[in-house]
Amino acid sequence: MKVSYHTHALEDERQLRVVVRGLPKEIDNKSIFDDLQRQKYPIREVHRMYHPKTKAPYNMVLLILDLSSEGKEIYNLRTVCHLSGLSVEAPRNRGVPGQCHRCQLYGHSARNCYARPRCVKCLGDHGTADCSRKEPDPNVPPSCVLCPTQGHPANYRGCPRAPHRPSKGNPIGRNVASRQPPPKPQDTVPVPPVPVPQAPQANIAPVKAHNSAPQAKPKASEPPKAPQANTPLGAWSRPLQSLHRPAVAGTNDSMKSHLLSMKAYLDSVRFQLDSMAGFIQNSLNNMP
Repeated sequence: MKVSYHTHALEDERQLRVVVRGLPKEIDNKSIFDDLQRQKYPIREVHRMYHPKTKAPYNMVLLILDLSSEGKEIYNLRTVCHLSGLSVEAPRNRGVPGQCHRCQLYGHSARNCYARPRCVKCLGDHGTADCSRKEPDPNVPPSCVLCPTQGHPANYRGCPRAPHRPSKGNPIGRNVASRQPPPKPQDTVPVPPVPVPQAPQANIAPVKAHNSAPQAKPKASEPPKAPQANTPLGAWSRPLQSLHRPAVAGTNDSMKSHLLSMKAYLDSVRFQLDSMAGFIQNSLNNMP
């Protein structure tokens, strides 16, 4: 009984794959292979690249070389078949394991596969190149040897047995269900705004001009307005200066109103400072 198995290439047996852009489709693979050999590159294979659906040839070829210092010089390639302006780059990583073109399974290459050949288009025990269905037949749909079902070939990415490309937020090997949501931030007490005391402005008497008209007499003092929370402390320190002045009739009620307003304002400032002190103390207690 023949056992189906596959192996993996050793480090010294691995190959270097590069994509060369800018080679017209009119140049055949053999001409490219011979020219690269003439330039002393350790070339192994040359493959023209095609559109996956329309099979239209690209102006790109895939080169397979020895993984050596001489092979890595391919990135300094300047001309092929006397054509310049070429671009050499590494193949794009699809993010999923490669598929074997011999047994149609994933995770290894056909070069190291010793399993029985399977067709990518039908359920027959033969290779894809030996299949009698050379052209697509709308009356006979393709069959998959991995499912096995009809309606799609074995290299169809939508096959339930095909590996799927991981999303950006879910790399390979990470279980989405096991991910815990980030902890919610602790509720914090908003810091009340504290008015910044300002220095009282000096009262400078205006200088009278020689040709200025005589000023009108000052009007009688009006009762002060209600204090605001954002009023500077310097504005409420002015009534204290009048305590050292001689008392005038009718000003006791006004002075009492000023003092009561200043006391209410200082009480509100003290409440805000106590709230801020409590918030700072809670923050210090919660720190490790």
